[in-house]
Amino acid sequence: MDSHTSRPAAKVLLVDDDQTVLQLGAAMLSLLGYEVCTAHGGEEAVAMFTQIHQELSVVVLDLSMPYLDGPETLTCLQAINSSVPIVLSSGYSEDHATQRIGEKRYTDFLPKPYTLDSLQQVLAAVLA
Repeated sequence: MDSHTSRPAAKVLLVDDDQTVLQLGAAMLSLLGYEVCTAHGGEEAVAMFTQIHQELSVVVLDLSMPYLDGPETLTCLQAINSSVPIVLSSGYSEDHATQRIGEKRYTDFLPKPYTLDSLQQVLAAVLA
């Protein structure tokens, strides 16, 4: 029996303020065999994370969002459960993201626009 079929799919929370990115990202994650939850923005992400953080394998978090942005959302999520890996995603460079995040910790960086391959590589590394 294949080991992939015997364990439950990893659960990913995808957070973005762009509905198209959420739809495409969720479709890609599903194709890769992940169970997907989506949150449209930081506030929704924090509310959802509060409920399901113990079930999550990883969060893919957009850096630039209105209202509660990526850095603020990251702080809230880590205050709830700092053991869930967070992949920061942005159209900006990782250097720019690191400047915005400051001392806050994230697990990996996924440049936008991401492809099925880049998404798969980052998540495989994070979940290894």
